[in-house]
Order: sequence, then C-alpha cells, then structure tokens
Amino acid sequence: MEGLVALILDGSGGARRLDREALRRWTPPDGALWVQVDPQLDEGREWLVDEAGLPEGDRDTLLRPVRQTRVEVVEGGGCMFSMRLHDAETGDTREARALARADRVVTVSSDRFPALEACATRLARGQGPGSVSELIQTALHVATESDEISALKLDEQVTDLEARAERNLKTTFDELREARTRGTALRRRLGSEREALVQLRQNGPPWLLVSHPDMWRDTVAHCIELIEEVDAIIDRLRALQDYAQNRLSNVLGDRLYLLTILSAIMMPLSVVTGLLGVNIGGIPAAHSRWAFTALCVLLVAVALGEYVLLRRLRWVPGEVPTDPETRAGPRQPR
Repeated sequence: MEGLVALILDGSGGARRLDREALRRWTPPDGALWVQVDPQLDEGREWLVDEAGLPEGDRDTLLRPVRQTRVEVVEGGGCMFSMRLHDAETGDTREARALARADRVVTVSSDRFPALEACATRLARGQGPGSVSELIQTALHVATESDEISALKLDEQVTDLEARAERNLKTTFDELREARTRGTALRRRLGSEREALVQLRQNGPPWLLVSHPDMWRDTVAHCIELIEEVDAIIDRLRALQDYAQNRLSNVLGDRLYLLTILSAIMMPLSVVTGLLGVNIGGIPAAHSRWAFTALCVLLVAVALGEYVLLRRLRWVPGEVPTDPETRAGPRQPR
C-alpha cells in the first residue's frame, strides 16, 4: 500500500491520478479530490502534516486510533467519519478515518480498508462514484454489505451448532462461546453504525444529504434490518447455550445421584465389615471354615435387597414415576 494516493473524480464514474506536484496545484474547479493517506509511511504523514492545510485539531483526529464508528460535523460544512469494519474474509477488524467536504475528502487508513478498496476498484473500472457525497455513500454501503456477510456466516455457524448440539456437547460449548463473542461484537458494531447514520441524517451538511436521499434511507433501513437479524441470532445462541447447560447439568445430576445410590447401598455393608473387623472376642462363627463364605453371601443378599427396595421406591436413575393405573396396564372395557 502506497503512502499517498490522490485521485480526481471525473464525475462519470472514473478518476485520474495526481502526482505530488499536481496535488499541490489542485484547486476545486479541477474536480472533486480524493486523497488516501497511510500514516505509517513517511510520504503520507509528511503530506498530512505539512501540505494538507488542515486545522491542527482535524489533523490530530485523523491520526488518532478509531475506537468505534461515529460521525462528527466539523467547521466549514465538513464531516469527520470514524469507521471500524470487520473483514468477513480474513476475520480482522480494520479501521479508517475520513474528513469530507463538498469538494474533497481525505481518508486515513494504515490497512487495506475494504470499503475504500471497493471504491478504488469501481473507479478503476469507470463505475465508481462521481462526487464526494457519492464516494461517502458508496463506502458506507459497502461497509454495511460486509457486515451482512459476517451476519450470514454467523447464522450458518449457529445452524451448524444447533445440528451438532445433540451429538457432542463438549466441542459445541467451545464453539458456542466463540460464536457468542462474534455475535456480541457484530451487534455492538452495527449499533454504533446505526447511531452514526441516524446522526448523519439529522445533522449532516446539505451537500452530503441532498443528493440521493433514497440511498441514505435504504442504507439506514438495511442497517436496522441487520441489527434485527443479529439480535435474532444472539437469541438463538442464548437458547442453545441454555439447552447445552441444562443437558450438562442433567448429566452431572444423574452422576451425583448414582453415586449417592451407590453410597446408600455400600453404607450398611461397610458397617457390617467394620464391626467384624474389630480386635475383640465374641464375633459369631469366628472359627468356622464356612463363616466367610456365608458372610459374603449375606452381604450380596443385603445389597440386592437394597437395590430392589430402591427400584420399588423409584429412586434408581432412569426410573420415571408413573401413575398406579399406568403401571397396572390399560383398563379393560366392561
């Protein structure tokens, strides 16, 4: 990526590139100007600091890291855009800032920002924006499309998790946590985009809003629809997480219940063997050769008797209590 790229929009979907000297001689009658700056490279930073002619406050804002998507109206009828966009292909979050006026726009990004890349590609094909307002509209529209792709991929992941939740809960929990994080981040990003678009429609300069009002309305409506879709996906994730948590709780409860039953069965046997193991006299049949065998048979009989008793009480895991009439079988017609 170059440190400084300057383009003059021809108004018909194309653009003409300017070198550094031609950029210094540019005036508004020459056409709408788009300057893309990479602040991490010396060429772009030097132009932004020494030759852009921007107020110090605007220049500092352009170089500041982006924390969330927002729009701010600045003096002179301009707008400062701060954009954060999730790249659906690479999974990375990229950021860019733009200072737009009626005749020029300066964009600052150290990464290959997808929305700006799409605008440059369309201009190279002769199908790009013809003015600064169209350039901003196109970039915001592409950003919304990228979020839509992220929402579709998240929906596919949730659908797959719902299908696999019955088979393998252990792996599903890890993927469920990751999907929940992605959905929350996407919802937060879409919320900030909607707030920025609404603020722009209310307080934006006339040169930006008068042209193509239907496109602005469609962009806001599309963003709201995406938020509703993501909210629905997050609700599905919550329901799936509750289902998985309940299943794990049931499994854990059944295991603890089984251990409790085993403890109840073994407790009388432990008492008997403990009493027979004391070092005092008076133990019945202590000198009989059949005493040990008889004791083992007695303990097994006691354990089986306890098990039968617990089954009759419907305390054994897996036993579902039923009505006496159901256990007795269906009634015979008279």
